Amino acid sequence: MADPQDDASEHLRVIRHLMERATVYRAISAPTALAAALLTWAVAFFLNGTSPAAISPQAFYAVWAGVLASVGGFNTWLLWKDAASRGVSVLSSSAIHAGKAILPPLAAGGLISFLVLQESVVATTLCWMVFYGLALLATQSFAPASMKILGSVFLLAGLGIGTLLRSGAVTIPSGLDLCVANWMMAGTFGLLHLVYALGVGLTTGFRMRHQDRAPSLT
Repeated sequence: MADPQDDASEHLRVIRHLMERATVYRAISAPTALAAALLTWAVAFFLNGTSPAAISPQAFYAVWAGVLASVGGFNTWLLWKDAASRGVSVLSSSAIHAGKAILPPLAAGGLISFLVLQESVVATTLCWMVFYGLALLATQSFAPASMKILGSVFLLAGLGIGTLLRSGAVTIPSGLDLCVANWMMAGTFGLLHLVYALGVGLTTGFRMRHQDRAPSLT
C-alpha cells in the first residue's frame, strides 16, 4: 500500500514544478488566447450572417464545440513543441495534475450546457462562461496570476449577464436568441481572450525565452 507521506511529497513536488513552469504556461497561453479570439469572432460573424432558421440548437452547440476542440488542439500542439524541445513527455505528472484540475468543471459545463440547450442557446452560452471561468480558477494553486484574473472575469461575466436576464433588467427580443448568443460569445470568449493575449504578449512576449524552458524539477 502506498505511503501517504510519499503521496503528499509527490503532490507537493508536482505543485512546485507547475508553479515554476508558470512563465512557460503564460507564454504558451498568449498565442492560444489570440487564436481563440480570432476564431471566435470569425465563427460568430459567420453564424450571424446565416439564416437563423438554418441553424438548429444542436448545430450551434456542435459548431462551438468544434471551436473549443480546435483551440484545445492548437494549445496541445504548443505544449508538445515545448515538451519536445526539452526532451520530456507532454504527458508528464505536471500535465496530468493540471488536467485533473480543469477537466471536472469543463466536463460539468459541457453536460449542463447541453441539457439546457433546447430551452435556450443563451443559457447554454452562460454555462460555458461560468464553467470555463471555474476551470481556469481551478488552476489557481499553480497558474500565473493573469490566468486567475481571466477566470474570475469569465465567471463574473456569466453570473452577471445571467442575473440581468433573469431579473428582467435586460431582455432579448423574440427570435434573436441565436444572434444574441453568438454576440455573447464574441464579446466574452472573443474580446476577453484578445485582451488577455495582448496583455500577456506585450508583457512577456508571444514566444518563450530560452531561460524559461528548463525550470528546476527538484
